[in-house]
Amino acid sequence: MKRTALWIIFLLIFVVCCASLSACNFHIHAYGEWTVVKAANCTQDGLQERYCSCGEKQTVTINATGHTFDDWTVIKQASCSEVGQQERTCSCGEKESATIPVLPHTFGAWTTVRESTCTQKGQEERVCGCGAKETKDIDLADHTKEILPAVDATCAATGLTEGSRCSVCGATITAQQIVDALDHSFTNYVSDNNATCTADGTKTAKCDRCDETDTINDVGSAKGHAYSDEWSMDDTYHWHAAICGHSSEMGDRAEHDWDEGVVTIEPTETTQGEKTYTCKVCGKTKTVIISMGTKYTVTFVDFDGTELKTQEVSEGESATPPATSPERDGYRFTGWYGEYTNITCDLVVKATYIQQFTVTFLDYDNSIIDIQLVDINGSATAPEDPTRNNYRFTGWNIGFANVVCDLTVKAEYIRQYKVTFLDYDGKVLLIANVDADSTPIAPGNPSKEGYTFDGWDKDFTNVSSDMIVTATYKVNTYTVTFVMPDGTTIGEVQNVEHGFAAIATEYPEFYLEGTGDYTEVYGFTRWNKSFNNVTEDLIIEAIYESDYTKPVIIIEFSQERNGDAKLYIFNHKSIKLNAIEFTINYYSTSGGNISINSATVNSASPLWVEDNDGNNNNQYVINNNEKTFTFAWSDANGAQYEYGEQDVYCDRVITFNFSTSGAVSVGEATFRVDGCSAIVSDSDGENLEKITPAVVYR
Repeated sequence: MKRTALWIIFLLIFVVCCASLSACNFHIHAYGEWTVVKAANCTQDGLQERYCSCGEKQTVTINATGHTFDDWTVIKQASCSEVGQQERTCSCGEKESATIPVLPHTFGAWTTVRESTCTQKGQEERVCGCGAKETKDIDLADHTKEILPAVDATCAATGLTEGSRCSVCGATITAQQIVDALDHSFTNYVSDNNATCTADGTKTAKCDRCDETDTINDVGSAKGHAYSDEWSMDDTYHWHAAICGHSSEMGDRAEHDWDEGVVTIEPTETTQGEKTYTCKVCGKTKTVIISMGTKYTVTFVDFDGTELKTQEVSEGESATPPATSPERDGYRFTGWYGEYTNITCDLVVKATYIQQFTVTFLDYDNSIIDIQLVDINGSATAPEDPTRNNYRFTGWNIGFANVVCDLTVKAEYIRQYKVTFLDYDGKVLLIANVDADSTPIAPGNPSKEGYTFDGWDKDFTNVSSDMIVTATYKVNTYTVTFVMPDGTTIGEVQNVEHGFAAIATEYPEFYLEGTGDYTEVYGFTRWNKSFNNVTEDLIIEAIYESDYTKPVIIIEFSQERNGDAKLYIFNHKSIKLNAIEFTINYYSTSGGNISINSATVNSASPLWVEDNDGNNNNQYVINNNEKTFTFAWSDANGAQYEYGEQDVYCDRVITFNFSTSGAVSVGEATFRVDGCSAIVSDSDGENLEKITPAVVYR
């Protein structure tokens, strides 16, 4: 129902609108073709219009077309040192300029400036036509190998394995390793036939590998005395007398061993008796008076009560102890306990002893160094310090004072290593025997001409093996500075290694002193000292002398919009200089012209000028380009002037005044002399030719 109502309303509105349009006579514009009223150009918009039949006008803007430039024209060619310049022109006359990027350098072939060594890189360079240089390093040369021969180890010295080093710089290529010294080998001992009757002799062996000998005691080689087979005797002892020349020696000397004796006369209470004793060994007899009084028995016994000797002793007499001292394992006999003189009763006399202990001194390999018997609470005596290859004796493992038991005392050692300090050339500076895990004291710093000691090639703290330590050095580097006579540095300061050559820097061909008309010109002749073998810091001065052989032109000019430019011309006295020809180049980013208004020589002399277009009217316009001028001179009468006839500092000064116009602003113009040649003649003024003088800007 609602939808139907909406349709009815819409139809009513449509009918009303149609009736209104019919009543107003409604018109739709019908425009004709567009007509250009104002054509657009490069910089300004145009306008076009069209009309309806009812007279209604419609306009539309035509956008500016923008410049339509022709092809670029090169004004100045780019080089590898300067940008070029190009321009193009629109049909409306508008110009557009742009720079031409700098060209890449065109380098020549690489040439070697400095050969490389094993310690210093070499250098190559190549040069562009513009003078620019490019350098690169040449890799280090290989070391020159020198063989260090092996050294065989001997019994007395360590050896070395084969090694190698550089014969040029001394650097180690293959390090030599230490070979341990050999132990002596003594296997065949021969008696030295020096034993005596009482003392052992010695025996000597020669090392199986070297001439070293070793002499030791020939234990048991003592010959012993030669004795008579017959007994000699006195009342107490019997012995075999020596027949070897040692008359004081007695063999088998002992107290008589009397038998029990035989009573030959019985004693009574009123008379003495006699008793005859016979030695059981030698047959010696003795007669003893048997007292008339009482007799007593004296018995000598060992520590355990064993009877050693029994004898009857008359009252008041003394007993005689056994001729041979008793023995007891682990003890030393010290005497008898009890008095056995002036006997007044039966008596037992007992042997006394002190306990002893065995102190055995052993080497590291358990070989016996010494054996000593020491009384209890006594002290053993240390033998001479033993030795051991590659070790240092440090003492004994236990103490041996106040001995109260058997002891085994063993030698102690600390391992030692050999640290050999070598110089760069293999010379031995020091051989140090160093305890394991210790640090040797290095020798004083060695020296090498042209080098500075830089330490040792390896760490030698906490040594744990034989070592070879070699001194290292760094080559000395010196500064070489090239200077002008006034002390101004030329080029870069060079760092040159000892013994190498510096590279001569590029130097100005001429050196100037003074200013303006009082300038003196000197030509380079040499350096004041050699720099082919540098061994210290050097200052190399360029030497300039006045005897230069070709014209020199010094150019001074202003880059202001207006001003003067001057050419100071110095000519060798033997050359007749007729004219100067050079190219002036002018450039400005905003266009405009430069004019040379006037040119004079020495401020007054007439100067004839002609450009390459044939103009010689003293007004020369350089339209944003370059132009070649020839300057000739004459005297006041127009005659040719010959150089070298006047003794003045500055032979000729050409001054030309220039001004700028157009869009050029101050400081914007670039005014430069690009090329220069001098027209000279021989001594007769004939044979004109052009030479290239030296040009110095300042």
